[in-house]
Amino acid sequence: MRTAASIFLLFIFINPVFAEEIVLDVPFKSQVPPGDWTHTRNCGPTAALMMASYYLSFTPTTDDIKAMDDWLYEMEIISPQYGVDIYNGNYTSLSDLQYLLSDYFNLGSIKKVYATELKQEYVKEQIRRGNPVMIVARLNMQASGVGHFMLVIG
Repeated sequence: MRTAASIFLLFIFINPVFAEEIVLDVPFKSQVPPGDWTHTRNCGPTAALMMASYYLSFTPTTDDIKAMDDWLYEMEIISPQYGVDIYNGNYTSLSDLQYLLSDYFNLGSIKKVYATELKQEYVKEQIRRGNPVMIVARLNMQASGVGHFMLVIG
């Protein structure tokens, strides 16, 4: 027993910082279907859908993505790539998604933080408070790469 306690104390002294594990229970929905993997541009609306489903307590579906795409087309926020009935979406901006969350889902005021202001500690604090954080990353991790929206949940 004394050996186990010594090993435990040694472990604590060697590793003074332990990671706090928090994973928010945000429902997952793939951005495909609808549409197809080759042409889909639904990452932003799908991330917004997952965020809204977390706050409004519903399970996101393919029909939800179709309804959002229809609304985005009707509001002239995006135009269809290959026809409305294919549901591949189109490129969206952070402002488009902010509008989608506040007006389509009626989530009220949505805070937008730009990359120059976004710090790791801010994201961690939001997760601790129970708030998922939508981020945009560059595909292939290149500065000129196409943006891809994701939801940080833990």
